Amino acid sequence: MDPVCNQAAVWNRPVVWKRPGVWNRPEVWNPPGCVEPSRGVEPARGVEPSRGVEPASVDSLKVLYQSCDYIIVDKHWDIRIDSKMWYEKHTVQKQQLGLRFPELADPGTYYGFRFCHQLDYSTSGVLCVALNKAAAGRVYHCFKDRRATKVYLALVRTHTHHHTTRTPYSA
Repeated sequence: MDPVCNQAAVWNRPVVWKRPGVWNRPEVWNPPGCVEPSRGVEPARGVEPSRGVEPASVDSLKVLYQSCDYIIVDKHWDIRIDSKMWYEKHTVQKQQLGLRFPELADPGTYYGFRFCHQLDYSTSGVLCVALNKAAAGRVYHCFKDRRATKVYLALVRTHTHHHTTRTPYSA
């Protein structure tokens, strides 16, 4: 099985990829010849689900994991991942990744970065960015072959009569 599919990309957050029985810590996998993950990047243990009302900025991009193949970030709410419109500068691609990691941008791609999946404009959560074509292909096959699972967590502010509620979803 591809190591990318086994790698949990989050720490105490909704899981983007999971291995049965593993929910809260990632396996760190670096292929031979791969550089160590960035020294200044520490896993965000217990990332706060609520960030208040501050807008997304270069500084608000939290890097959860970084290796020679992937950057896994905590996408802020109300920010687009990418945009084809030249006037739209408030995106993860342009304002956050492009300014913070310009050396990792790939000029051979349309957006400069290979986003492995999508998150809606208003959705915050874990976003996986592949740094090369081979890594993007591995993640693509995980989603295509349904070996990757997206899990969504909704925080609802209201009073309910039940302590726990399960809502079925389509697979």
